[in-house]
Amino acid sequence: MHSFAKLVTKILANRLANKLNMMVSPNQSAFIKGRFIQDNFMLVQQTSRLLHQQNKASLLLKLDITKAFDSVSWPFLIEVIKKLGFWQIWRDLICGLLATSSTRILLNGFPGRHIKHRRGLRQGDPLSPMLFILVMDVLVYMFSKAENEGLLQQLSSSKKLHRVSMYADDVVLFLCPTLTDIDLILSILKLFGDVSGLHNNVQKSNVYPIRCSEEVLLEVQTLMPCEISTFPCRYLGLPLSLYKLTRQQFQPFVDKIADQLPNWKADLMTRAGRRVQVQHVLTSLTVYLAMAVDIPQWGLDAIDKIRRGFLWRGRKEARGGHCLVAWGKVCRPLKLGGLGISSLPELCWALRLR
Repeated sequence: MHSFAKLVTKILANRLANKLNMMVSPNQSAFIKGRFIQDNFMLVQQTSRLLHQQNKASLLLKLDITKAFDSVSWPFLIEVIKKLGFWQIWRDLICGLLATSSTRILLNGFPGRHIKHRRGLRQGDPLSPMLFILVMDVLVYMFSKAENEGLLQQLSSSKKLHRVSMYADDVVLFLCPTLTDIDLILSILKLFGDVSGLHNNVQKSNVYPIRCSEEVLLEVQTLMPCEISTFPCRYLGLPLSLYKLTRQQFQPFVDKIADQLPNWKADLMTRAGRRVQVQHVLTSLTVYLAMAVDIPQWGLDAIDKIRRGFLWRGRKEARGGHCLVAWGKVCRPLKLGGLGISSLPELCWALRLR
């Protein structure tokens, strides 16, 4: 992208970012100031558990959008921003940015001719993610319209639940396992794909049943040719379950944190370097998990064991003789004589107050 286009894109992105929160439904959290990825996870987890507690037969459908950024229809995008009230000058600038996009292929080190794009959004462009979620928000509107018109059965009779959760192109949808609802959902997805270019790959999508009998699942499988999976599962990198996670189910996430250790070069790092690694890599992964999941005490102890071992030995474990200072003192602030490493129990307690 040339310098003038970069300048225009940056100006448009900065101005749009301040208004995006008012344009996009609360079901979408990606690229919007004041919204967090954990909000989507907690929304899906609370809805799943509530349906399970109410003994309500329902389905959780995880959609797979094919080549999301590369397949957005330009005419549809322009029509969407026109309906949202974007001025003509905005639409002209966005059309100009889209029309000037091209690709060149390096062959034996030499760039080939320019290949003009006819659809899709620029990769690495600060404006592209915002335009993409404006397009995806149309799908939320279509589902809401169908439910408000009585075409889709309500998930719960006692309270209104969020049917859709979106984080960019990561879409989760709740529906009732009836022939009418499934047919309508598939029709909406097909219609949205035809007009926007964002098609759902049914074969790569997953269905997670909630309180569904075997007979119902057989009917669902004939109507939706996608894989039927079971809880617990992963959503946005976090463990999603209808019950409290067992030790066996939670252990892979502790192992994932341990796998982030650069064991092959730990011996080359100074203790100060290992301290930075502990605080900014191992602790940050724990924070992401703790913002949405209640980590059990044994899990915190296991993560602390990994952090302590890497700090003192550069390994996953360190026995008492290798630990030069008590871990409680290590977790004190620098001005109080510690190393400024976060205390996980206190950190998780603070995050739960959020």
